[in-house]
Amino acid sequence: MVVGQILRDMGKVKEQIAEPNQTVAGVIIALDDDQKLKWALLAVPGISGHRHPVSFKLIRH
Repeated sequence: MVVGQILRDMGKVKEQIAEPNQTVAGVIIALDDDQKLKWALLAVPGISGHRHPVSFKLIRH
């Protein structure tokens, strides 16, 4: 689902925004490692995957 969405977004940018000589690339940032996402990214050039742990501290006012 994530890979499909980024491919649609990249296609739109390539068609409507980018100049003919420009390359369009995508980045997926995920909280956890996901083996299925890794496999999908291996098959799709132009999209890279990164993991970024996020933590929040909520402070009541």
